[in-house]
Amino acid sequence: MSCKVVSDSQLHMLNLRDYFDQIAAQWDGILEEKMMIARLREIVAGLSIEPGAAVLDVGCGTGVLFPMLLEKVGQNGHIVALDISGKMLQRAKTNDHPVTYVHGNAQRLPFPAKSFDWVVCNSVFPHFSDKLVALREIH
Repeated sequence: MSCKVVSDSQLHMLNLRDYFDQIAAQWDGILEEKMMIARLREIVAGLSIEPGAAVLDVGCGTGVLFPMLLEKVGQNGHIVALDISGKMLQRAKTNDHPVTYVHGNAQRLPFPAKSFDWVVCNSVFPHFSDKLVALREIH
């Protein structure tokens, strides 16, 4: 019998993935939608994202920011949606937005350096087990 050794960081990510997989179907209802959407619109409107920009939405969840970000980047821009939870991504895909979906971890981004003009982290930062590593990856 073999035993796989898992670091605390890996265990945290596994537990986090399971947690978000379990709540994906209820996620949108958990949030106070009208108030939250209004505030997010205000925040995104204040960003200097220009048409044609490439934007990475880290911890995209069910895709609440997609319409706002797509409006900013226009037809020549590109949104990449990254989430550690496959079920969150499945839920996001049901909205049929023209974004690229990537199942991944912000602490080990699967992109070359300087792939994006903007990286947006909405309500995800507290969930990073190693915030410094995540920030270095994003940078």
